[in-house]
Amino acid sequence: MDKAVQPEPVKDQRSLLFAAVAGFFFFIVLLKFGNPVILDAQVTAPENFFEFLYAAWPVKWAYVCVAPVVIVGMISFRLSRPWDWRLRWALALPLLWLLWQFISATHTVDAALTTATVKHFTVCVLMFYLGFFALGRLKDPWPIWLFLSLALLWIVRVGWEQRFGGLDQTRKFFYEMPNWRDAPPEFIKKLSSNRIYSTLFYPNTLAGAILLLLPITLGFLWQVTAKLRGRARWTILVLVSAPALACLYWSGSKAGWLIALGLGLVALAQLSKLARRTKLAFVTAVLVCGLVGFEVRYAQFFQRGSTSVVARFDYWRAALLIARDHPMLGSGPGTFGIGYAKVKSPQSEMSRLTHNDYLEQLSDSGIIGFLLFLSFITISVVVLYRYSNEKFRFVVLAVLGVLFHEVVEFHLYIPAVAWLTFFLLGWLLANGSASKTSKPSIS
Repeated sequence: MDKAVQPEPVKDQRSLLFAAVAGFFFFIVLLKFGNPVILDAQVTAPENFFEFLYAAWPVKWAYVCVAPVVIVGMISFRLSRPWDWRLRWALALPLLWLLWQFISATHTVDAALTTATVKHFTVCVLMFYLGFFALGRLKDPWPIWLFLSLALLWIVRVGWEQRFGGLDQTRKFFYEMPNWRDAPPEFIKKLSSNRIYSTLFYPNTLAGAILLLLPITLGFLWQVTAKLRGRARWTILVLVSAPALACLYWSGSKAGWLIALGLGLVALAQLSKLARRTKLAFVTAVLVCGLVGFEVRYAQFFQRGSTSVVARFDYWRAALLIARDHPMLGSGPGTFGIGYAKVKSPQSEMSRLTHNDYLEQLSDSGIIGFLLFLSFITISVVVLYRYSNEKFRFVVLAVLGVLFHEVVEFHLYIPAVAWLTFFLLGWLLANGSASKTSKPSIS
């Protein structure tokens, strides 16, 4: 490697410090800020140590936590030149999309919802640029992988507790409260089900978090166990992945299970050290077990008529109707629920979000907001494919899993998932582009 492109030791130390601060920040965010921003008004601040430790925190606390991340990020800030035209667009589009959100906000049908949403989107874009410029060309931000792995273990632990008695105890405590009927309908519905949700808003959000964190954790463990023998190495991976996949199964997320199955097949197919016959055997075994598990788990669901699938089609139909009435600016960021209440089918359940982040951009911020967001995601995926690097593939798989899951969910409105996804996209683009150019960055 040319000496000119080797990172400076001092800046590497700053980047490692930023990675540690950012990693701890995301650890907290994943455990405490798993609710949609549009429902933040219903999240009360903890009143005692028990609630502080176990309950969700209001998102305004998260904005305070962002400050030290930004300060340390500015210290390790490095301007990386985008040599490829697709990378230039990938860097410009998040800012253009955010600016359009502010423009759309001027014609919102609900100022409070839009204000909360735009604040959240601002942090999303900020995280993207911190991932690109502050983490910069740091090839192995291991403190982030460490904290994300710890977050996954904590989430899995809570999920297992809920599965084996925790949900029953929570329901019993809740229904003994004299005013439990005044609680939000979403919360009452969540408690009435046996689907686990751990520290996140609801079961499908838990599935999205596992899709994001499990590939990163397994990739990190694969790196740190490089000196172990093959059997011991695989045993560690199984001991971590099996409980996490059990939580994914218990979450009841059908799309999450199918996406995880697809990611697993891709990961197995890319294991270059395995013989072709061994790969084929592994892929076949995973495919068969995954489809059998899907059939066993969801057979009754499809026999009942796939009610949640029908509901999602109604949400998406409503998003198109709202976009038809507000084609340029939309109804305002975060306001889908207001329009949906007017056009929803009588048999469909009320929803405040579209359960499709891409269509929600169309209904909330119009055709331009939709095209800017979709273009950003599409170009980012193209750039990541163009600059594919084996060392980063576990992170690429994690991000792609969430982006695919957003077709049927609203992860863009969950700080715990959205902020981390934007941050990882920024880091991937910076490192991916660096792996294909021998030109130095501008300090």
